[in-house]
Amino acid sequence: MIRFALRLSCGVFALLAAFEPAAAQSPVYTVAKVAVNTKASDAVTAKEQAIREGSQRAFRKLLSRLVAFKAHDRLPELSASAIDGMLDGFVVREERFSSTRYIATLDFTFEAGKIRDLLNRIGLPHTDQQSPPVKLLPVAQGESVGETWRAAWGALDLKHGLAPLDMPPAQAASLPAGMSMTARAVQVLQGRLGAPRLVLAFAAVDASGGRLRVALRGEDAVGRFAFAQDFRVYDGDIAEAAGRAARIARMALEARWRLTSLKTQGALDGPAPLESFALTAAFDSLPAWQDMRSKISSISGVQDVEVKSLFAGGAELVLSFPGGAERFAKAAAARGLTLDRSGGEWILRQR
Repeated sequence: MIRFALRLSCGVFALLAAFEPAAAQSPVYTVAKVAVNTKASDAVTAKEQAIREGSQRAFRKLLSRLVAFKAHDRLPELSASAIDGMLDGFVVREERFSSTRYIATLDFTFEAGKIRDLLNRIGLPHTDQQSPPVKLLPVAQGESVGETWRAAWGALDLKHGLAPLDMPPAQAASLPAGMSMTARAVQVLQGRLGAPRLVLAFAAVDASGGRLRVALRGEDAVGRFAFAQDFRVYDGDIAEAAGRAARIARMALEARWRLTSLKTQGALDGPAPLESFALTAAFDSLPAWQDMRSKISSISGVQDVEVKSLFAGGAELVLSFPGGAERFAKAAAARGLTLDRSGGEWILRQR
């Protein structure tokens, strides 16, 4: 975890403690709806094994969510105890058990600081910046397919990813009469729902019953979006095909935002040596300083932050970042901060 080493008088320490806000953790560090199903010699052992296996799967899913796709082959393999050390807790959504089996759906939340520290140490480009939410409307040809298609999306964790999706009630998700999957349909529904960012997700089973045809169209947080793919229906199991299709389409939406966020931060500019530099953080209140400090900590690649002094209206810092101040300026801009050169010094401000 990035620690802000601070050299101040005891009185200033007390003042800072009085104004210390509760840290707000990004929802992207929660991996929800993890299904577990384990069998053991007794119910207690089965539950312990399920939680351990579930946390490991959630950890891998979290790293895949945050890290640039081109770096997925370098994702670390950690022991169960190491993963437990990064786990903030878990919530049981639902559970069933017998004398030897445990079946449940769990949500796992990891400590943001420890995850960032791990990824920074390894040097993996990553982002935890969530996009603005996007309305998702699953629509289908045929009532039974429509229910199955909507259920497939509902089974996914739409809230905690990098690109959160909001699925309105079913009655709001129907296409206007006589209207097909066109740009005009998207515009009509955008107006009806008051949602400038809206994606229609259409599904239909072909005449042979062997393929599920899927098409997404609309506008997400990046811009206009289109996706089309056919999915094989095995043994007539449309629900399985719909689940597979929804997962892949969800990954496509998330990958777009992750790539955009990483580019904005300069995290894909290539490797660069770690450079230390000094800057002055300008702020007008202690809450503003705490907010700025939190944003600095959340920037991928930041290491060894030291506060040299704190004074009315600002703080003098030294930190390390790959590529130095110029690259840090680009990453800071994505967090709502500006770093400018003035009088030979770097000045960091809230935008």
